[in-house]
Amino acid sequence: MKFSTTTITTFALVAISGLCTIPSSVEAFPFNSGYGNDEVELKAEIDSAIFKGTVTVTQKQRKGKAKQITDAKWVIDIDRIDDDICINACRNAVDPPCTVAETKLNWHVHERAIPEDGSCGDTGGHWDPTFGCGGASQYQGEGDWCELLVNATLPSPFPSAITGRVNPQTCEPKEDITKCEMGDLSSKMKQVRIRRGTQRFYDEYISNLDNIKDLSIVFHCGKPRVACGNFVLIEE
Repeated sequence: MKFSTTTITTFALVAISGLCTIPSSVEAFPFNSGYGNDEVELKAEIDSAIFKGTVTVTQKQRKGKAKQITDAKWVIDIDRIDDDICINACRNAVDPPCTVAETKLNWHVHERAIPEDGSCGDTGGHWDPTFGCGGASQYQGEGDWCELLVNATLPSPFPSAITGRVNPQTCEPKEDITKCEMGDLSSKMKQVRIRRGTQRFYDEYISNLDNIKDLSIVFHCGKPRVACGNFVLIEE
């Protein structure tokens, strides 16, 4: 998504006036009171030659309440994983080249589902509804929203620039948590260990799971993407 100078200026003026709205693609959906249970569960299955397992995320939601929830529980069950998954990913990395293999996996919610060909590389950037604007945010890129929020120029007598996202992304709870990408799970919680078994995580900063039910989970060895799966809503 690209924006002209006129668009940037218009957005900046609206932001200054306090009437800023976010793109419709990241608007929060109200809780759907049609669920039969107060616990919403999403699951992603991964089954490849080097990684087989599931990622499950659950969230308590009150029936009939159009309310944003801010926490969830994640469970990763790894049935099989190549011990050399990151060594091989590093060896095959070209852009950028890799010099030291990672010893743990990064994991993120990505902005798009996996296409029919199963390519993890076509899932876009990190899901980032609050414009945390880390380096892999879905809104990074020339002329996109992250650049706009830092570099938008305004006509006189307004300030010369909006500086809302000059500082780099931070996921420290004591800092401005909105500067953390909601989809950057390894920065919010911990990296995933390369081993079979169950790993559990508590997420204190996420919106309703309705917002990610059509997206994907992607595991990385540093930058290379090594495994991915689409979320599916589990209905009882």
